[in-house]
Amino acid sequence: MSLILSLILFWAGASSVVSDISCISVPGNLKQIDAGAGQVWGVDDQDQIFQLVGNTFQQFPGQLIHVSVGPAGVWGVNRANTIFNLQDNVWTVVPGGLNQVDAGGSIYLAGVASQNNVYCSTPPSFNPFTLIDGSLKYYSCGLYGCWGVDNANNVYYREFVTQDLCQGVKWQPLAGSLSMLEVGTDGSVYGVNAAGEVFKR
Repeated sequence: MSLILSLILFWAGASSVVSDISCISVPGNLKQIDAGAGQVWGVDDQDQIFQLVGNTFQQFPGQLIHVSVGPAGVWGVNRANTIFNLQDNVWTVVPGGLNQVDAGGSIYLAGVASQNNVYCSTPPSFNPFTLIDGSLKYYSCGLYGCWGVDNANNVYYREFVTQDLCQGVKWQPLAGSLSMLEVGTDGSVYGVNAAGEVFKR
């Protein structure tokens, strides 16, 4: 079964505009998906990992609850909050513990731990992780900034995040309510609210 979404475009300072967007149906069932650096990865309800090759999702060895791909590479976490990085087509354990990871930043890695603590890390070792003030359930970065949502579905933007300062300086609260969001490398921010509606900023 596939899911086709019509996006509701959201612009800062403007009213919402409904737009019909053509989507291509790709066979498969995934509970989480991420795209970046020209790749698409996802995981299903059995924690199996899949990579989109052409128009087909092909299973990849391992088990993860969340996978992310971007400028920082391919990363994932399992049910034990163990962090993995794909190196030479093999999952390598990275010290630390996260339940959500994002590889879309400008070379750095970001994520959220089980107590809603927010972290980021920079190359080459991506260790240790730097604790960021605040509490989020989901955190995502692109080349031009980082965004997050908390347990109350409030939306935040992290100011002054750079390649050399992945923790940024402070949180800027934004109007709106989202249950999760993802930032693209082109700067686009997509989010989903509690009703399953999709928004783009």
